[in-house]
Amino acid sequence: MLEKLEKMPAHQAMQRVVYWGVIVLAGLLVLLSTWLQGKVADKVQTDVNTVLEDYAWAQPLANIDGQSVSLRGTIEPSRDIERLMADLRALPSVRSVNQVLEQEASPTAEIKFFRTADAIILEGKLNGDDLDIIVQAMNGAFPDVEIRDRIQIDDRLGKPFWIDSAESAMKTLVPLKNFSLYGWRDVLMLNGVATDEKVKTELRYALAAQLNEEIKVNYQVRVEEADNTASISLVSGWNGASLRGQIPDPRTGKQLLLGLVALSDVDDEDAVTSELEYDTNLSSPRLIRQVAKMLPLLSKVHDLRMETSGDGLIIWGRVDSSEQLGEVIVAIERAEIASLVDNQVFVDPAKRRPELSLFRDRTRAIVSGRMPGIRARTNLLDTLRDQLGVTELESFVSVEPNVFFSEWLEKLSILTPVIPDSAFGLTVADDAVIVSGDVSSKESHTALTSSLKSMFPDMRIVDWMTVSED
Repeated sequence: MLEKLEKMPAHQAMQRVVYWGVIVLAGLLVLLSTWLQGKVADKVQTDVNTVLEDYAWAQPLANIDGQSVSLRGTIEPSRDIERLMADLRALPSVRSVNQVLEQEASPTAEIKFFRTADAIILEGKLNGDDLDIIVQAMNGAFPDVEIRDRIQIDDRLGKPFWIDSAESAMKTLVPLKNFSLYGWRDVLMLNGVATDEKVKTELRYALAAQLNEEIKVNYQVRVEEADNTASISLVSGWNGASLRGQIPDPRTGKQLLLGLVALSDVDDEDAVTSELEYDTNLSSPRLIRQVAKMLPLLSKVHDLRMETSGDGLIIWGRVDSSEQLGEVIVAIERAEIASLVDNQVFVDPAKRRPELSLFRDRTRAIVSGRMPGIRARTNLLDTLRDQLGVTELESFVSVEPNVFFSEWLEKLSILTPVIPDSAFGLTVADDAVIVSGDVSSKESHTALTSSLKSMFPDMRIVDWMTVSED
């Protein structure tokens, strides 16, 4: 090669050297570029994997293409999405992040724990995998206590946000003498009795430390009372009513039960979970009797909870307006127990609308949504069973907190008579009502739309119905 160059004219030899030099340099640049791209890709993969360690749910949904990251799939609604996107965009190695996630809530799971003197009782409904997690968590936290499982298994139910912290959270409850814990999607409600003020204070911080900030904890732990003091623990909320405690006589117990029925979202005494014990030697009977008389006056309080504390009473709950709060204060004063009551009722109106999704064909109907209370859900399902004319009704309707009552919940009988026998769909969400399907005549269509306007006068009607006259 060198001999050939020596024999060439100088300018031709120089051109040949430059030619081969460019080819060699181009090859080196290609190799270098490939090597650098590999290093960049490895860096992006490493950085993204480090972020995803804190978001296990997102790992199978993440795709990396060069320096771009995309998230695709269907997930449960969660505020974690915004945090994950922010963490990914903050990576210097990542140029773009694309989120194409569908948020679709599964039917709501719920669970209740009750610790008694000799056992822990589990109630509610969960999917099978989460039930295994709960039972293992309870056995780990309370290895010497009998676990009584009364949970209904339904694998269509969603995953509570707190479930991954269940075992560590349960262990913080060990110092409590007894407790009840209610768990929903992102809510934990704890009632319990601590041996002293120190245990009560330490538990509040210990439990919060095991949960992420997305979980809302309603913490209602009181200090153990003297053995001869009457006590009650009363709950009336969107998920039902319960009454527990030790009181002097059955007559007062009956008054408490009737008062709780009067203010709760239940129809009769059988719908109240009641675990009252009677002991005529207990003190503070007057306080308990006055509470029984006062209960029917508190019907406008949402998520009402009462706990006796020695000779006093603590009341928690929410009302929709300052006027309603004033009514609560007047009720306490008229019961002549104002000096004994720690009133923790505050103004916080419910902010979420009820929702409904209904699909029916000739023989079957599927209904889902969220309701503000047990009675609203029962009324919905009873009306559909009685008036829809189907042989099978499948329900995924949940009762959820912070849902306000809407008048249309009591107007279902306006709509059911005009729903066509053919395929029909109805969705009520936010401020819109969407209907779809077929009707056999213009008259049937007019009757349907008229009923919708009467049932939902302040909402937008989106009509996707088709009229197929023979």
